[in-house]
Amino acid sequence: MGDPPGPPGSHPSHRQHLFAPGPGGQAIRLCPDATFHGELPAAGPAPSRRVQPDPGLPSLQDAASLAAAPAWGPGPGSGRPVRHFAVAGSLLSPVPARQGRAPGRAGPGVAAGAGRWAVMISIVIPTRNAEPFLDTLLERLHGQAGLGEMEVLVVDSDSGDATRAIAVAHGARVHRIAAAEFDHGATRTMAVQMSRGKIVVFLTQDALPVDEHSLARLVRPLQEEERVAAACGRQVPRPGASLFGAHLREFNYGTTSDIRSWQDRHRLGLKTVFISNSFAAYRKDALSEVGFFGDRHLFAEDACTVGRLLMRGYRVAYVAEAMVYHSHDYTLLQEFRRYFDVGAFHRQQSWLLREFGAVQGEGGRYVRSELRVIRDRGRWDLLPSFLLRNMAKFAGYKLGLHHHRLPEGLVPRLSMNPAWWKRER
Repeated sequence: MGDPPGPPGSHPSHRQHLFAPGPGGQAIRLCPDATFHGELPAAGPAPSRRVQPDPGLPSLQDAASLAAAPAWGPGPGSGRPVRHFAVAGSLLSPVPARQGRAPGRAGPGVAAGAGRWAVMISIVIPTRNAEPFLDTLLERLHGQAGLGEMEVLVVDSDSGDATRAIAVAHGARVHRIAAAEFDHGATRTMAVQMSRGKIVVFLTQDALPVDEHSLARLVRPLQEEERVAAACGRQVPRPGASLFGAHLREFNYGTTSDIRSWQDRHRLGLKTVFISNSFAAYRKDALSEVGFFGDRHLFAEDACTVGRLLMRGYRVAYVAEAMVYHSHDYTLLQEFRRYFDVGAFHRQQSWLLREFGAVQGEGGRYVRSELRVIRDRGRWDLLPSFLLRNMAKFAGYKLGLHHHRLPEGLVPRLSMNPAWWKRER
């Protein structure tokens, strides 16, 4: 969820609203199909300067060894392709995609040929200045195996670089919105409504599938069990990640798959709704029952949606075998701001805590786990940073939880998403 926030309702395409039933029958406001803004990305050849893959990332052939790598801490469960792009909610005529691919290897815009699944899969990637990541990501999506027909929809928040040109060159559908229009909930709701697939996969621009089976493994639970409405995969640290960034991923994303239901709230508390739209898949028909991702979300639109799905009797899968590289090396100030937003989210979406309960002792377990990693690796030089980071997280969370008591002008300065607060006033 690293995309820039924007105000729901700030653009005419967000001022008209549809409604769908949510948990308990209450109406949830939806976002209608948005319109195209700005100039149309040229559907010509790829940019003259192609973005090269990150040399620090392992190849697909090297990825198999990752699953066997030791974790640092416990997790929660210890035929020819065509190119399309969108204008005003409709498709222009197909344009032939890049040639030269191996037989039977379709581009990500529309993958052709027989696959494992009989339903179409839509892959949605929200972007903002994604040039350093997007070429490598779309190339990796080209190589995904075990899938049938699929499309890639890039929803771009007014990037100032070659993001849209790269996406079009790879055969993706491109939908451009103003940066100020972005909202974690409303923008994803719009994307689902624009998509053609019965299953919708969300990826962030900086997430990269570990191997060619990542997506097939992710969607398998949705295909094999009708009541599984959502699934998320395992996020592993990018090569070269800091100790703190890597530990966060290893702690939150364990090596054991599981399927959670409404009844698990008594055992797991708020972790029952654990999911991340950095790498997750949903049944579109189930999303429509709960109002998709709603709107006006500062943070964690995915957890709110999963909570509503569980309350309606659906189940949610964690698929440890489906992996992407995705991690962040936050500064001390970013850690504070991130946890300020977590606290604010718990205040704004307090119904989740009421319905599912808190996660008792999870913060203490995380701190102890991180300290063990420092000890086991002999990195006592990181102890001051460890102390400061956890103090910043605690202070940020508490201030976020009580943000309604703070001066209105101060709150945006404490958040990772200041524009969201300014436009929600």
